[in-house]
Amino acid sequence: AQVYKVTPDGAITRVADLSTGHPVLTGIAAAQGGGVITVELTAVPYVQGSGRVMKIGPTGESSMVARAVTAGTGVALAQDGTVFVVEHAESLGRPPFLAPGTGRVAKLTADGKLETVAGGLMWPTIARIGSDGSLFVSNLSVDADHGEGQILKIALASGM
Repeated sequence: AQVYKVTPDGAITRVADLSTGHPVLTGIAAAQGGGVITVELTAVPYVQGSGRVMKIGPTGESSMVARAVTAGTGVALAQDGTVFVVEHAESLGRPPFLAPGTGRVAKLTADGKLETVAGGLMWPTIARIGSDGSLFVSNLSVDADHGEGQILKIALASGM
């Protein structure tokens, strides 16, 4: 996994190389003060909690924020710095590996665990914080070939 910076004039610079161990970086969001937060979709068989949430600084320094993700596909940061992780589904640990209807959005707690904010989702992928402070999440992101895809709005309680 590589993280690149692209300037408005089209200049491209590699900021970080996270390819050791073959992680699958799937979510990225701008961090306060520069840099980004990333999340990983773990490799098959999707070992529970083995994926990382990483912080990549503006000059490429990286640090692990937590190792708690299983099938991460998105990440968003609230104004207060709270990290929200989208998990595509729960792992079955065997074929077909991912269980439909078990996707979720979770809040990363101070002790590095994921706490479900919205569960029972079907193949969610991307999350973003809206201007009103709500969390917007794509749902039905797989096999939605006939307009079934959704954007869910999740109101976050103050203090989250």
